[in-house]
Amino acid sequence: MNGPAILASIIIPAHGHAGMTDHCVASVLASIGPRSDVEIIVVDDCQPLYGSLSPWTRSAR
Repeated sequence: MNGPAILASIIIPAHGHAGMTDHCVASVLASIGPRSDVEIIVVDDCQPLYGSLSPWTRSAR
């Protein structure tokens, strides 16, 4: 297995609100601290948010 095991997944539903989603991701990261065993999944079925979230991404799936 590559990297640490994932302890928890945080799922953030979004609906085309890139600014609010960016703020939410920043807030979650501030709350959990520098953990590598937590993944954040942003789900948006409206428009692509990858460009606005790219500062936070390590990989896009």
